[in-house]
Amino acid sequence: MKNKYTLMGDTICNKREKLPIFTSEDIAEADLFLYQVCNAYNLAESGNGLHRINWFPTCYIYVKNAPIEWEKMRSRQYYKKMMILFGVESLEELKKVVMKCQYNNEMKYQYSWDAAPAILNYIEIDEIGSLN
Repeated sequence: MKNKYTLMGDTICNKREKLPIFTSEDIAEADLFLYQVCNAYNLAESGNGLHRINWFPTCYIYVKNAPIEWEKMRSRQYYKKMMILFGVESLEELKKVVMKCQYNNEMKYQYSWDAAPAILNYIEIDEIGSLN
């Protein structure tokens, strides 16, 4: 039997998986990825109705593996792909946007030790684009 940390997280991750197309791990990783990317866009501050300031990554607690997308940004070839995702045109702009994606200790379930990780939990700003 799988762990049930939250009713909504359990329903989304464990009862909605469609094997072999996507697993519960895929769903949890996608939820965490979208939360991390949304922090960079400042959608709450811009008044965009697609993102509320209190949006919470419901499934983050079900993520088992660290997302490798952020660590890959060390590569010059890969960071250029990430520039498209973040809508920027230079390495410096990308670093500026990623700087907004900082760890928030309050972004966690009540009585939980671990908060949802941020992009900067996986890579330092100076490491972005540092490898050939």
